[in-house]
Amino acid sequence: MKKVLFLLFVATCIASITPNPATINFTLTFKEAIPPNLKVSITNMLGQQFELNSATSTYDVSGFNAGVYFVQLISNENLKVMKLVISR
Repeated sequence: MKKVLFLLFVATCIASITPNPATINFTLTFKEAIPPNLKVSITNMLGQQFELNSATSTYDVSGFNAGVYFVQLISNENLKVMKLVISR
C-alpha cells in the first residue's frame, strides 16, 4: 500500500519548490505526508550531485553558483525530479 501511495506522489507532483527561482534558500512543500525514507539531492548541469539534509524542508543554496539545477526526491526505488533555478 505504501508503494501505491508514493506512486501517487510521483504521478501528481504533490511537492513544490518555493521560491523558484531561488537566491539564498528554497523550501520543499508537501501537500501530503512526507514519503518514508526520503532522500533529497541537487544536481547541477555538469552532473555534480550534492546530498541535502532530508530532515528539513528549507535548504540553503547560497553557496551554489547561479544556474539551472535538478532537485531529486528519492524514496525507496521511486524518483521525482523537479527543476530549480538559482539566480543572483
